[in-house]
Amino acid sequence: MKRLRQLTPQPTTPVSRSTASPNGVNFQFPSEHNAYSQAVLQDLMDPKKARAFERLKSNVADIWRPEFDDDFYLFRWVKARQFDAKKAEQMLRDHLEWRREFRADEILEEFAMPTVLADYYTGGFCGHDREGRPVWYDPIGRNDPEGLARSATREELIRGRIYVSEWTCRRLLPRRRAATGRAIYQLTVVYDFAEFGRRQMWPPSLDLFLELTRICEANYPETMGLALVINAPSLFPALFNMLKPLLHKDTQSKIHVLGDNYQELLRQYIAPDQLPVCYGGTRRDPDGDPTCSSCVCYGGQVPTEYYLRPLNADKLIQSSVGRRSALKVDLTVKPGEAPVNLDWEFVTEEGDIGFEVYLQGSNGNGAGPESTDQQQRQYIVQLGRVESDIRPISGSVVCQLPGTYIVKFDNGHSWTRSKKLSYYLELRPTNGDQSLLQLPFADCHPKRRRGGVRLRFVPPEDAPTPTPSSLSASASAASVELPAPPPPPPPPQTVIHTGSNSRGLTRQESQESFHTACSHLSDTESS
Repeated sequence: MKRLRQLTPQPTTPVSRSTASPNGVNFQFPSEHNAYSQAVLQDLMDPKKARAFERLKSNVADIWRPEFDDDFYLFRWVKARQFDAKKAEQMLRDHLEWRREFRADEILEEFAMPTVLADYYTGGFCGHDREGRPVWYDPIGRNDPEGLARSATREELIRGRIYVSEWTCRRLLPRRRAATGRAIYQLTVVYDFAEFGRRQMWPPSLDLFLELTRICEANYPETMGLALVINAPSLFPALFNMLKPLLHKDTQSKIHVLGDNYQELLRQYIAPDQLPVCYGGTRRDPDGDPTCSSCVCYGGQVPTEYYLRPLNADKLIQSSVGRRSALKVDLTVKPGEAPVNLDWEFVTEEGDIGFEVYLQGSNGNGAGPESTDQQQRQYIVQLGRVESDIRPISGSVVCQLPGTYIVKFDNGHSWTRSKKLSYYLELRPTNGDQSLLQLPFADCHPKRRRGGVRLRFVPPEDAPTPTPSSLSASASAASVELPAPPPPPPPPQTVIHTGSNSRGLTRQESQESFHTACSHLSDTESS
């Protein structure tokens, strides 16, 4: 299957367009205006804003992509930076760099949605609002954040949401534009906080939510047209105050908290035949379900059978890392054996731990005694704290050079607690397989079952998994006192770092609630 390279593919049916020239700016508008295109036209009537838009188009000529041909696409970036062309240009360049590092252009082809996310990660599209914008419902109060965190890696949780964002921008919105002939570039979001409590305020899940908010604000500007909050709990003001610093003022102004009469208010924004019965409309699933659960995932408590478990439980080495100290494990790759894969798996009790991998040496080829000068170390995985107490952590990197590789478990950030650590390390030949370099966010562990399901319009193209084999390596471990936190290491080399291991038992992969929800969008597009 040919990889998608365009962020905004051409619509399946032609859209009639007209050219307007406010303040001398040639801007392609649909032949039929809606509130969004009217607002854009009004902005371009301001000479300063019109010049900022033209300046942005000129300044990004060296990084031009097919989606830039859509004037509305570029307008979103200059609008997000309050018509400061220089800031908008930097934001757009940062976005393209993020797309390259995150492999966002390839995510619709490469990412397999784990079954647990399809079945228990709340949200889904159902119908459209009176402006023609798709409506995303998120019954966030029914999420089980700890259960999800114990059943999927952090990368999977992030990429699962980015997958939906990419599918929306590259597939759904262009289809809506083609079906309506109008400028449909935004969504309406309904957040249902019913049953929201302290369980949803679990600190690791809040950190993830804030990270997703930062990613979306930086990379999907002006995508949310309206956010409606219903069943807001007493905790909502505290949650919103946490989010406010991350949200642009324009984004904040689009968030509306509805009161007890929210059903009546929702009908002002969404026609009854597009609004599920449970929210005050008349729309039902074909089987009569008033919640439209074929379109919207309502979450629920994640069964423990989904929880990730170590693959090498019988091989884990037990250790303890004292407070303000670290554990280093040496792994030697002999001349003639490189390149090899270095696999790891570890878990801690009651607390996270720092993790890094580097090649020691002072003569440039990895040989020789360990250097105390960090500038002479070749960092493979940069030091970072990982939530190894929530789920087993695993990953793999390719060791290209012979020498001694140091795997370091760092508890230097903890002043009061030691950490019980269980770990397993393995060196194995690559056998010429390069899939690890091609899929930096894929699950690289050779034994892990992918256990994922895909949207129906994306055929499975699983990368081959190499057969593991043992390779002789010398290993030694020593507990080292850290008198002071080390200075930050230099930027890392190319890293292939994943989050965890086996899924244990899972439901039959033919359960496709998430994909069924998206397939029902054909109803939305034809409405």
